[in-house]
Amino acid sequence: MVQSERLSAVGRMAGTIVHDIKNPMSTIRIYAQVLKKKAGNEEAAGLVDEIIKQIDRLVNMAQEVLDFSRGVSQLNLQPVKFDDFLSGVLMFLEKDFEKRKVELLVQNDYHGDVEIDADKMTRVILNIGGNAGDAMPNGGKFFVRAHADRENVVIELQDTGSGMPEEIRRKIFEPFVTFGKKHGTGLGMAIVKKIIDDHNASIDIQTELGKGTTMTLTLPLKQKK
Repeated sequence: MVQSERLSAVGRMAGTIVHDIKNPMSTIRIYAQVLKKKAGNEEAAGLVDEIIKQIDRLVNMAQEVLDFSRGVSQLNLQPVKFDDFLSGVLMFLEKDFEKRKVELLVQNDYHGDVEIDADKMTRVILNIGGNAGDAMPNGGKFFVRAHADRENVVIELQDTGSGMPEEIRRKIFEPFVTFGKKHGTGLGMAIVKKIIDDHNASIDIQTELGKGTTMTLTLPLKQKK
């Protein structure tokens, strides 16, 4: 009952946020599109495209919290080039990790397509990466490894952080469960699990206190119709 009431409160708050940010973000987006037309070169136009992309991402993230609190979910499944998808996600992680003095180490052995909602799967990896960064306040390493078999692509995300107790590991996908964070809604990993489930995928957690955490995502290359 308490969890239901908290989700309802988060839903009301998210609804207000979505309503309040959509108008100014729409205005910023329009000005960015005008700026793109006046851009003097491809590099400047590309930077404006990135601004527009991040505006859309911010609005979508707020909408995602609202949808989660209401139990609503909808995927925009498209075949995407895994290389391009992973590179885009890692670009955001790299910028964040640079500030945290976390070294990003990548080994990708899959270069084909995967059918996913790219925006939502980006959210999954960024949420996990953000938690990993929080677990390494004095710096560390974050490994991203990917490979595929005939049916799945497997993404392994490993940090050298503080790890988590078994009690937290068992509950980590429940709403409002947090560990070692001073701020946040406590919905990050619950949203991760929902997105993974919606993709007919799986997530496995291995963790050890003082040594770090490894999260392994197994995603179908193609969704069953």
